[in-house]
Amino acid sequence: MRKTLYLFLLGCMPYLAEAQSPFVPLNADYYHLIDRFEIRQGAWSNGFHSSTKPYNRQGVIELTDSVIANPAYYTSPTDRFNLNYLRDDSWEWVTPPPPDTSQAMSAYQFTPQQPGDSHKRVLDVFYHKKADAYSVQTPEFDLHVSPVLYAGFGQQGLSNALSGDVRPYVNTRGLELRGTIGKKLGFYTFFADNQAAYPRYIRDYGQIYRVEGLGRSFAPGEGFVKEFKQTGVDYISARGYITVNALKIINIQFGHDRNFIGNGFRSLLLSDNTSPYLFLKLTTRFGPFQYTNLFTELQNTERPLASNQLYPQKFAAMHHLSANIGKHVNVGL
Repeated sequence: MRKTLYLFLLGCMPYLAEAQSPFVPLNADYYHLIDRFEIRQGAWSNGFHSSTKPYNRQGVIELTDSVIANPAYYTSPTDRFNLNYLRDDSWEWVTPPPPDTSQAMSAYQFTPQQPGDSHKRVLDVFYHKKADAYSVQTPEFDLHVSPVLYAGFGQQGLSNALSGDVRPYVNTRGLELRGTIGKKLGFYTFFADNQAAYPRYIRDYGQIYRVEGLGRSFAPGEGFVKEFKQTGVDYISARGYITVNALKIINIQFGHDRNFIGNGFRSLLLSDNTSPYLFLKLTTRFGPFQYTNLFTELQNTERPLASNQLYPQKFAAMHHLSANIGKHVNVGL
């Protein structure tokens, strides 16, 4: 299966012809902003179908362009701030407006003049752009590099906390990298080292798959992890993919990451609260229709195994047709 996926992807390479953008990493707060502006404009976005995530960055910028063209869609300072935030984060796909632009575009007040520019550079090398610690952009190559730093702490309720429990925490350090080659091949990678201690109800769930003597536990969204001290876990997060457009209407994405099909915070069809998995995704768009073919390689973890055994592989093929009917109705099949 894996060899077949590789051969299929390589066979499509000679047909690359269209500009291709990496995708916006799945994040509920970030995607809420995008969905809000799509709702504000009162029509479906031309750059993506919101029932299939992640969205590509070029499509997000196309949405912000259409919102900016009508000031009624961003009446509050918060909306203007969020528009700037989305455009700064995908600045490589933003085209600055001409000086003699229309009144609607002038009212938007782009800040700064060049998309994503930062006035607080470090050593004149880092943070030339607000969203990137380091970036390179030439006609044939585009690179964005940023550190990943996160620390979170919590408190368990008295009904769940037992003697000897530690406070929940997450400590993450890593690197995120994305870019394009010739505006035709997009790539993305995320790598981070994590230590965490989860609330007791999560640890209790992890005991279902725990193997005695192996020191292996469970972390939400990451799968199996190494036990750390008495109640913590230690694990590596690794995701990445490459993406190309084989034809004008067909996008191919191959990598190790998560996907989401449906609407809402969770989906009964395919949600993003699982560990990353190997996949090949073909997305075909024609008019108001989008057809997604997703082929995945997964692990069967339903039954605990001995410490010297590997979890068996299993495969899944999912097909989803999304149709935008008029300005307000989307039907998925």
